[in-house]
Parts: sequence; structure tokens; C-alpha cells
Amino acid sequence: MKPAAAISACILSLATPVALADPWAAPGDARLRHDLLLLADAGIVRAPLTAWPVSWAEVSRDVSAVEPDAARPAWLTAALARVQAAARTATRTGYVDWSARASLSEEPMALRRFGDTPREQGEISAAAQYTGRRFAYRLQATGAADPDDDRAARPDGSYAAVALGNWMLHAGYVDRWWGPGWEGSLIYGSNARPLPSITIERNYSDPVGHPLLEWLGRWRFVATMGRFEGSRDDAPDANFFGARITWKPHARLEIGISRSAQWCGDGRPCDAGTLWDLLVGNDNDQALAEQPGNQMAGFDLRWAVPRVPIAPSLITTFEWSRSISQNCLLFAFSR
Repeated sequence: MKPAAAISACILSLATPVALADPWAAPGDARLRHDLLLLADAGIVRAPLTAWPVSWAEVSRDVSAVEPDAARPAWLTAALARVQAAARTATRTGYVDWSARASLSEEPMALRRFGDTPREQGEISAAAQYTGRRFAYRLQATGAADPDDDRAARPDGSYAAVALGNWMLHAGYVDRWWGPGWEGSLIYGSNARPLPSITIERNYSDPVGHPLLEWLGRWRFVATMGRFEGSRDDAPDANFFGARITWKPHARLEIGISRSAQWCGDGRPCDAGTLWDLLVGNDNDQALAEQPGNQMAGFDLRWAVPRVPIAPSLITTFEWSRSISQNCLLFAFSR
């Protein structure tokens, strides 16, 4: 076998590297995720980190307040320096950043991991991105060679966003990753191309001051509504609903609950009553053609073991209906 044939993927950056000046850190940068988890396990980054994108504003607030410490291990100091540098770039405001990228792959991965590997044998993209104090946008265009879905031109990565108090409202094509897994997400991951969606999510995970809720600790919430493409054979023109809440009742413990559903679509019911039935789980007792949606729910947790560089995770998914049936159980470990 020729050496080139053994290369499964090759990514080349042209011009400038992909800009990190978005309001959030999107899934794809495995080194950044490793660094953030190391800092979280050390008590430096306090925000929940199992729902991506992650707010750069909150990460910047945490790492900017850290004082130098000669007793800090060298590997933790290096991770902190990398995240601090990335946060300074990401939180700049009032600038338009330009970026370009090309990727080549002899055998694109059908099942992608958290890392940003090519989806097609060849891709080239260019983007213009702006972040202000309240508004942000990214205009991105990608051309793909011989794509599986026959869509050679793609707007993936494009969005428009506005900050509303402690909430970020945005619309566009944004990759997501829900859960502590690295090889895949059982509810919502970046394996498939991002859906055009409208999303609202919490910007800072500050605890609630009410006595009945302060036990939650730091928490984040995200809800999104998207739409599948009309060319699908299984669910043409269907909508996608997803919601996730994560919280940290303890500095070393993060808990997440996710919910997702397909609804509407060609030949399916699509009114307010259908949406209500979907949200309350009133399904599976109607005729198949009248059922409001195809749903999944999930529960996961991640615990950082004290004084040991390991974090076991428990990940579960369920079919969601009036009678919940377990679908998958997964144990995972990260370092």
C-alpha cells in the first residue's frame, strides 16, 4: 500500500486559521475541550461543559480571574495559558474576522468523533465573522466535492445572534454536541451536518438565588427548533425540537438531561395540539399516522475523581412516551 493510501484524513488550513471570535466555542476543537475539562476539574473553569457550544464570555470570566501559582502543575499552567489566549481572541468586539480553510480526506469518517474531521473527500470554505457587544454574525460558505447528500454548496457555520440579558438568541447552521461522550453523542452530536435552527440558550451559568433552587449550583439551558431537509426519504420536511439542561450541584459533578423529537413533516400532523402532545409525552397510543413525534430523552452525569486524572461518565437514552422504555446505557471514562 502506498503511504498516501494509508492516510484517512488530511486537513489543511489556508490563509488564516479558523477564527475563534464567535460568542461561543463550537464542537470540533478536541484540544480546547481537553484543556477546559482539565481546568474545570481543577476548579478554575466553573461552568458546565457537557453542552456545546460553550459560552466564551463565561470561560473568559473564569480564566481571567486566575492568579499565578508556582505550585500549579506545569501541564495545568500550559492548559490555562492556551485557554486564556483563545479567550482573549474570542472576546474581542467590534472586529470583522476573515478565514479560509480547505480539507482533504481519502476516506471520510461516516461516524465522526468530537474532533472536526472532514465530512467529504474535499471541502473548501470561507467565512466572515463579527462579534459586537450585543450582536454577532458569521457568513460562511462551503463547497464540497462529490457530497453524499448532493449538496455541493453549503451555508454550514453561518448564523446571526443577539444577546438578550443573560440569554443568547440565534438562528443559523450551528453544530452542537450534547453529553460527556467523545466518540459520539446519543442525543445530539456533530456527526450529521447542522440543521437550520432557531435557538435560545443561557449565556452565563450563574446560580439561582432562590432558596428552593440554589442547590442546583451553576446551570445552563438550551432549547432549539430546527428543520430537516425536504429530500429525506424517512422524514421529509420534518421539524426537530431539542432541549437540554445541565447543572453542577458540586464542583466535581455535572448532571445533564436532554430531550429531542422529530415532528410535523410530509403527511404528519402539525398543529398546536400536536406540539402539546409531543411536549407532555402524550403519544404511542394513537394510530401511527397520528402520533405527534419520534422522541428520545437522555440522562448523563460526569464526575471528576479527586486527586486522580480520570472522570467516569454515565450516559443513558430512552424512548420517550407515557411509558418510558430504556433504549441505551453507556459508561465512559475521560482523562
